[in-house]
Amino acid sequence: MVALWKININPTKTVCMLFSKKANPDNNFVVKLNNDIIKLSTHHKHLGLWLTNNVSWKKHISEIATKARKRLGCLKLHSFRMSRRSLELCYLTFVRPVMEYGNVMYDSASDEDLNILSEIEKDAMRTITGARKKCNLDKLYKEFKWPTLAVRRANQKITTLGKIIIKNYPPYLVRDLPTFYRDSRTNRKNTFATPTCTKDYYVKSFIPSSIALWNDLPYNVRTCQSYDSLKNRIKSMSLNNVPDYYYHGSRLCNILHCRLRLGCSNLNADKYLIGISNTDLCDCGERETAEHYLLDCGIELEKRVKMLDSILDVLKNKGLSDDRIDQIFGADLLLYGSGELDINENTSIFEAVQLFLWESDRL
Repeated sequence: MVALWKININPTKTVCMLFSKKANPDNNFVVKLNNDIIKLSTHHKHLGLWLTNNVSWKKHISEIATKARKRLGCLKLHSFRMSRRSLELCYLTFVRPVMEYGNVMYDSASDEDLNILSEIEKDAMRTITGARKKCNLDKLYKEFKWPTLAVRRANQKITTLGKIIIKNYPPYLVRDLPTFYRDSRTNRKNTFATPTCTKDYYVKSFIPSSIALWNDLPYNVRTCQSYDSLKNRIKSMSLNNVPDYYYHGSRLCNILHCRLRLGCSNLNADKYLIGISNTDLCDCGERETAEHYLLDCGIELEKRVKMLDSILDVLKNKGLSDDRIDQIFGADLLLYGSGELDINENTSIFEAVQLFLWESDRL
């Protein structure tokens, strides 16, 4: 058990807390300050972190989740007025930092509590893209190419530990770290001795978990000589940029195009998978998938031919051979673009597809 004291000038505002993991801690004692009895507190906010006497992060996560939901609610009010890029920027600026403040500390919280924050981010991603509630989460993360909050917490732990090692700050943490093999000539160079952990909750605390992550780093990362170099390499390990043409088009057309990529559009095949349609068939009798709708359906043939001709013109102007055009011309090209084409060419393809989505008025 460890007692935490926070002393203020006004005795009525003085806080005394006793931290314990015991179910029934012994708190039958009296604490006085200037002959005034100080009552034990069950929770206290210190430097933006909610501390509780049972060493739990449930209170802190509940508070930041409430704050993040309120800000996300403001974004939802403008989800069909603002562009995808603007919504994404607002989320990254005003919502996610709220959920990540002090994340190296509360990463030891229970999975149940941490999942609350993950659900908020998934809700934000659906708001930004216009995706439906039951869309495929793997496709949703692939759409953004963002690392999950868990990965970001792990990276933050590594960079924080790197600051302690490289900058030797703060000194009291440097002294408490296990043996650091800085001068080893083997593959153990710049690794730590594994600390002994007798309790499961201690394994998830900052020092043991950060050391485990650090020791698993590639050799060229953990041997960085500067803190900035370490941060850049950690960031590059999980950084993937979303293509600029994913942001192209009016808000409504951008949403319709994105829903086709995520498999949560108004096509019967998508609605059938999530149980809101009794059939997955198109009016023409074939299965109404994104590929069928974009390439094969006989309904609205004139508009479809117009779109496909525009896309073929882009590929021919690129100088691709007929065989190569046959290989890449398909639903994936219309939904995701192609790495063989530059930004302008992919944007032209997306313009043709979104024009067809708008004119067909089917989604």
